[in-house]
Amino acid sequence: MIITNMELRIQSMYVERFDDTYSLISGGVEEPTILVFRGVWSKIRDLYRLCEVEGLNPLLLDFIDPEFEYSMARKVFSLESIVRAREFRLKYSRVSDAPVRFSLDRRVDRRSLITRGPLTAIEYIDRPIIDSDLCNILDRCDLCINMCPYNALSGKPPSVDYVKCTMCGLCIGICPIEAISTPRVARDSLDWYIKILREHSLTPAYIIIAQYSDLESLYDLDISIDAQPTLVLPTGRVEEFSPLSLLRIASRGFKPVIYAKMIGEASKLYSELINLGLLDVASSIGEVNRVIVKPLKLVDRGVTPTHRGFTRTLLEELTEYTKLSFPGYADIVIDEELCTLCEVCTRYCPTGALRVESSSNKVSLIFYPDDCIGCRKCVWVCPENAIKSIDWIFRVGSEKRVLAEDKIAKCRECGAIIGSEKMIARVESRLREAGVLHALETLRLCSECKAKRIYRI
Repeated sequence: MIITNMELRIQSMYVERFDDTYSLISGGVEEPTILVFRGVWSKIRDLYRLCEVEGLNPLLLDFIDPEFEYSMARKVFSLESIVRAREFRLKYSRVSDAPVRFSLDRRVDRRSLITRGPLTAIEYIDRPIIDSDLCNILDRCDLCINMCPYNALSGKPPSVDYVKCTMCGLCIGICPIEAISTPRVARDSLDWYIKILREHSLTPAYIIIAQYSDLESLYDLDISIDAQPTLVLPTGRVEEFSPLSLLRIASRGFKPVIYAKMIGEASKLYSELINLGLLDVASSIGEVNRVIVKPLKLVDRGVTPTHRGFTRTLLEELTEYTKLSFPGYADIVIDEELCTLCEVCTRYCPTGALRVESSSNKVSLIFYPDDCIGCRKCVWVCPENAIKSIDWIFRVGSEKRVLAEDKIAKCRECGAIIGSEKMIARVESRLREAGVLHALETLRLCSECKAKRIYRI
């Protein structure tokens, strides 16, 4: 039986026999599709091989074992809610944008070559893709390029060399605005998946994040044990999940469990979440069994457009201070002697974490920690090199902090504010060094009075 969600343009295939699934896929898969049948996880390799032979995009497929997953959910989440959540995940993923490469040495049978033609030489790969519009918000950011150990990223926005890329996940984990993702784990897809589940139940639950290649081994889980409600979220590589995405999962009352026999370089980005009890990592079925029997203390904190308020509250309950291996929360170190309060950093800060505020006789540079994502853009744009570093840390207490302040400089004719005394003094010094002495005559005038002076109005 095929049920098509017309709203989402996702089809879910409920089948009794593997042969039925085989014939359905052989007919071509053009839309995101969920295969729902008992024992499906043991057939994934065969289904992927079929997609490869037919030149189809395997990332369009998801697999649900109805009996097993419903049993793991302990009847807290219905099968309907599980399927619906996975449908929304597919809908808001970018699987249709999966990168491709041509493989001329693959073996293809004659029937496939005749029916699919050149498409049989196409290989769809689960590798990072860039949201260019989002990336360009931080127009000088190169954190991902510097983090990549394989030199697979270059340019702005970065282009990915898929020959060099090993899908280590470091670029995904280091992006402060989550502009890098894989087709399956786009930010919107994960948020919608969690949202749909929470519409059904607010009960805390584990979410096992497992690679499709490891799903079959989950059949060895002891689901008869007194386990907590547990869901399965399959993916191509567990490294597709950034620390920020895992933190959002935890803020909604789910505890992620990464199940993988081996995790690559991205594992070093997870250490703080593990230490804080927000993430479990298991390399064997026995370890998974030991994890999912532990009582859950997380609660659903709801959702905001940025999630930052709830994730900060979650962290505050667990620690007063911790260094982080990834951006998202940060603190700033500034040399107040060098800062002239020129406001360049405030104009370029994408989140408004830096602001200049004035009173009757002084001007101040204010830092709002709650809004800082640690992108380091202020470091790059500061003309005085006054901002020394942005440290990725989480600290309890989100009160605003004065970084630098100075007396207000006013127009000598009308009294309008024209900046800080430090900034005017710095400009004056540079004009004298350059020998542009005539400009000093109008330096302490506002733009309106300066125009009047120049044009003798």
